[in-house]
Formats: sequence, C-alpha cells, structure tokens
Amino acid sequence: MPEKNLRPTGFGRTAGAALLAGLMIALTADADAPGPAAGPMVQASAPIRVEAAHAAQAGAQQPQAAPDPVAMRRGRILFLQCTACHSLKEGEAHKVGPNLHRVIGAPAAHKPGYVYTDSLKESGIVWSRENLSRFLADPFDVVPGTAMAFVGIQRGADRAALIAYLEQETR
Repeated sequence: MPEKNLRPTGFGRTAGAALLAGLMIALTADADAPGPAAGPMVQASAPIRVEAAHAAQAGAQQPQAAPDPVAMRRGRILFLQCTACHSLKEGEAHKVGPNLHRVIGAPAAHKPGYVYTDSLKESGIVWSRENLSRFLADPFDVVPGTAMAFVGIQRGADRAALIAYLEQETR
C-alpha cells in the first residue's frame, strides 16, 4: 500500500489555528479581564475623532503602569483569532492583514508594502486605544468598505485586554 502524505497544507494549518482560537475563546468566554474599557462604551456609530499624531506620540512617552497579568493572558488568548491575518513583531511580513507592530498611536493605513482599501486610507483615523476599541467592536460600522473580515468583539473588557496585549507586544 503506498505511503500517504499526511503533512498539513497551508489551508489545514490556517483552519487548525482558527479552530484552536475558537476553542480558546469558547473556554475562556466567561473570564473577566479588568481593564480601562470594562465599563460602558461609546456608541460605535458615533463619528471617529481624528487625533493629531503628535498627541498620540506624547501619550506614548508618558510612564505606563505595569500591565495587568490577567488582562495580558486574556489579550494573548484573544489575539489567537487575529494570528491568521496579522503578525506583531517588528520586521515580520504582512499576512492577509498588515503587520501590527507599533499600531497604537499610528495613523490608519500607514504600513509600507501593504495594500489598504481606499476607505481605510481616507478615514483619517489615528489608532488611539479608544479608536481601536471602537474599530474592534464593529469594523464595518467604523470604516464602511473595510476589507477586514471580522465581525467584532462585543465585550469592552475583551477589547481592552486585547488592546493592552497589542500595546505591550508591539512597542
């Protein structure tokens, strides 16, 4: 009987990662992650406030409090669903979506070598924690015409944990 090739294909690895991410989310769905956005959130349909890039950089220079280990763990778990499309580390290649290194405080559609939609390029958004939280809640409402195939994260505490993780991992 001939030997079969049982190595996973690119699709198989991606599907496996997506299933693992779904399982991790299902297992931790009731976990509470304290964070700054744990309370009520601004309506996602409110207009995005465009912030000056220098204001975002000034905020990045202020001393940061030590990250909450529970929020970091929750953010890392939540980021598993993002890994199919995004990379985090400096110098890593873009995937289906752009590399997210130093995304906090940066203007939307700023990464060289990635082809963004016109709607995101023309949005004028600066990725502050607040704007990123609103986008992660409902990408299609915040940037109509975005190519990001993601339904959003409804819980404010989950968005806060994911953003804290992104901030920590992409400095």
